[in-house]
Amino acid sequence: MALAVALLTPNDPRGHPRRLARAAVHELAGMLHAMARGLGRVSADDIEGALLTGRASQPALDEWLSSSRAAVQLARLAPAHRRHRPELERQVDTAVLLDRAMRNARVLARRARRTVADAHEAPALAEVLEQVARATDDLAAAVAVGADPRQARERLLSVAAGLDPHVVARDDWQVQSLVLLVRSLVVDLLEASGATPGQAREALPEL
Repeated sequence: MALAVALLTPNDPRGHPRRLARAAVHELAGMLHAMARGLGRVSADDIEGALLTGRASQPALDEWLSSSRAAVQLARLAPAHRRHRPELERQVDTAVLLDRAMRNARVLARRARRTVADAHEAPALAEVLEQVARATDDLAAAVAVGADPRQARERLLSVAAGLDPHVVARDDWQVQSLVLLVRSLVVDLLEASGATPGQAREALPEL
């Protein structure tokens, strides 16, 4: 089905994947904003809403990946579109990384829901997660036009540098366990924003 959609847009095979990319990344950003609000308000209901958003996002992520792969195939077959192949291949890689990030975000939401239900407060982590959400907004804007997501990458590098669980949540091991999950999420988003796996991991403070 996705290949048929790509073939119906011969003037620019990047158009449909870009639109799907923006929608899918916005889904993740919205989930992270809601989770940050839930942590800040100590609201299990807000975090439950974030988790529902994350679960409902899978079709958008799957469609983005399928469409991007179909567009790569089209670019291989059509000489006029071969110049677009590098961007389309990056779209595939980014879609895979965003799918991984969303799965990590769902795990984080489930753990955060339990932590908040037990009345643990995490204002510092809420602010960290809001910054991650804003960086994801930046990433959505970049993928929508095929631009280098430099602003998202720089924001994420700044966030990553502060992800020491003993600093973010000095005396609460349950919140510290959430920080560890945020570290994994930020690594995925850094890679999606153009950092190498090594650069993404090195941006985190040592444990």
